[in-house]
Amino acid sequence: MKKNSILLVAGGTGGHLFPAEALSCELQNRGYCIHLVTDCRTKNFSANFSASTIHEIPSSQFSLLNPVILYNFIKFFLKGFFISFKIIRKIKPIAIIGFGGYPSLSPLFAGISLRIPSIIHEQNVIMGRANYLLSFFVRAIATGFFLKKNTFLNDKIIVTGNPVRASILKASSVSYQPSYPDQPFHLVIMGGSQGAQFFSKIVPLAISHIPSKHLKRLMITQQVRQEDIEEVQSHYNKLHLTAKISSFFVDIAEHIATAHLLICRSGASTVSEIAVIGRPSILVPYPYAVGKDQLANAMFLKDTGGAEVVMQSSLSPERLADILLSAMEEPERLMKMAKEAYKMGKPQSVDFLADVVEGISKGHKVSQLKRKN
Repeated sequence: MKKNSILLVAGGTGGHLFPAEALSCELQNRGYCIHLVTDCRTKNFSANFSASTIHEIPSSQFSLLNPVILYNFIKFFLKGFFISFKIIRKIKPIAIIGFGGYPSLSPLFAGISLRIPSIIHEQNVIMGRANYLLSFFVRAIATGFFLKKNTFLNDKIIVTGNPVRASILKASSVSYQPSYPDQPFHLVIMGGSQGAQFFSKIVPLAISHIPSKHLKRLMITQQVRQEDIEEVQSHYNKLHLTAKISSFFVDIAEHIATAHLLICRSGASTVSEIAVIGRPSILVPYPYAVGKDQLANAMFLKDTGGAEVVMQSSLSPERLADILLSAMEEPERLMKMAKEAYKMGKPQSVDFLADVVEGISKGHKVSQLKRKN
């Protein structure tokens, strides 16, 4: 018997692809054939993405202020639309779900034109521009958090949480173990696509300001840009620190699970993974994020006591050193933060989202699919 196909669509960054990857695994476990449409940026992620076929389409940035960028966007959108149209006609998916990013526009509009049941998943507290445009045409809007604004779309909105990968779910079974004085302190720094450069500069400088008594406790795992690896590693070597430096960690869930403290941006997937595993964090929202979505995501954890939020504009090496020193001296406070973060995790999100996809594909209304909290 031929399996029914479902088409997933995501921009080629971890923030869009990680929840798509989690859903792909769950839907395949339920017997579906999964196809992914994305752009050329997937090279760091596609090796671990479980799908029958990964289709690549052209994409471009969007700007109304720059005529060249706008022209390229329209050109690539049309090209992507016709490529997606052919893919959809060929594989005949029973549903299409988009995870945001401009590359998702072409395939979803192609699917909508062919009357394929279509869904978007918005990971952030504030809806992104691509998803906002699509929200008027899709049948359902699944969200990671309760959305700010957009109340006129409430009939379509269903809060599923952000799906996290199986490795994150596995790591969530590891309870937080505080680091007391004279015990090793594992600091994990995750830069992501919008933070590695900044953290590569400021974190090593901050570490240099930490007294030797505390410095000898530190173990560091840090994501940096490929071109910064040698410089950052050299800096830590001079301080005689144990440090794992890489541009990408396939086993990042294991590092988060053993972390005593995280320093990272506050993309939706990152915040959701921190919450599911339950770890204390210092969140530094990306200051140039459209709509300040990262700040809104960060405040979600801060307001519950699960994280500290520091704006990049006010974060000097000296201030970060003070924050780290305080954290290393207050294991009970970090333990409390870990517990509060864990309370906000939604480990069943991927099951719920898969149920929504199946329901919409069968013609069910969003109101029929909502769960009671």
